[in-house]
Amino acid sequence: MNYEKLQGTGTDGNFVLEGQTLATKEGFGHVSKKWYDQTMSYDEGLEKLAVGRQHTDDITSTLSRFTPSVDENGNFVMVHGDRKFRPTGHALGQMGVWAKTGTWYPRSLTEDVYDNKDRVKFQRDPQDAECLAGVFRNAFRRVDQDKEFLFRTRDDGTLRAMLSDRYAVVDNSWFVNVIKGLIPSGRLSHWKGDSDTIYGNILIPDTIREEEDSDYGGMFSVGNCEIGVRSISTCPSVFRAICMNGCIWDQEMGVAIRKVHRGEINLDELKDAIKLNLEEQIPLLPEGIERLLAIRAKGTDGASLSTVFASVAKDHKLSKKQATATLVAYNHEPHQSLFGVVNAVTRAGQTLKSNEDWLKFDRLGGRLSQYSDSDWSSLLNRANSLKEKDVLAVFNTNIETESAIAAMSA
Repeated sequence: MNYEKLQGTGTDGNFVLEGQTLATKEGFGHVSKKWYDQTMSYDEGLEKLAVGRQHTDDITSTLSRFTPSVDENGNFVMVHGDRKFRPTGHALGQMGVWAKTGTWYPRSLTEDVYDNKDRVKFQRDPQDAECLAGVFRNAFRRVDQDKEFLFRTRDDGTLRAMLSDRYAVVDNSWFVNVIKGLIPSGRLSHWKGDSDTIYGNILIPDTIREEEDSDYGGMFSVGNCEIGVRSISTCPSVFRAICMNGCIWDQEMGVAIRKVHRGEINLDELKDAIKLNLEEQIPLLPEGIERLLAIRAKGTDGASLSTVFASVAKDHKLSKKQATATLVAYNHEPHQSLFGVVNAVTRAGQTLKSNEDWLKFDRLGGRLSQYSDSDWSSLLNRANSLKEKDVLAVFNTNIETESAIAAMSA
């Protein structure tokens, strides 16, 4: 996916910048101080998730251990052992999918009916609940009795979701912590949801942006759900100002990414995609000059650069074309260190035509930049063990390769 750096153009929020006290001292010069005071820190958001989690009980079970029934108050419930759970509308919709009744019908039997003036036309009663219990008891006979589902319940007696084993749960706390690592000191703004579903904006501090004196504030809109309400999503944007009541003025939205909760999700790849989605559109300062200095300090200790790039290619299963691109890219800005390797990998990705290759190389550059001393030392040891024929087998055999290796040795 191709991203472009976001540029703001509007000035409608100038009245906020000129007439309201701003949270400049806190690092958010485009946000009203009154609105800033309503935002949350990451730790406050994570604490809310933790409190909600204390009231949550996930039950992995077959349908045979849950019985559709009616409780003593005439409500439709799902009975599990000695516990009774009232499904939410969302859970009823999921149950309807498996019962093949559709999502509307089961929900309709639990919701009161109103006329066109929003007056109650009639209320649902125990007979409706019994009808729904009968429908589900009949339909669930035909669902694989050995198939396991994840039933999310709360200690308030609600059933929040009925999820199949194909649903890939991405933990909300993991998601928030990923954002916390990407945007240190960010603030949770316009934050909605609960321990099941989260969505809102992360305000980006001016101090970590590449353009600290930008005329626009930065924001990262995020969302995730553990029970199937919404997909994983992120979208960066810039804005002229946020006023005291939270109104966002002259917001310029970037390109979003969305991923459905299905199948197996590689969390490392998801983290890389989220990072790329943000930093290509709102460039941030590196996680400190220290990391830059650290990777510059990791020299090659006498290892040949061609063997180092061959080891990188073998470790990360690069094709001959991709591996050769790293060799050529290195000589544009040579530096005999991990920094030089990271630079070469990132530059090489920009020369390859495939968007998938470009994304793969950006992720690879990010991973290499986080190598510890032992990681780097291990790679150099593998490089030193390679024979010349093994090195040449990794790259395309042509004049370009020979010239690149010769330049490295000069």
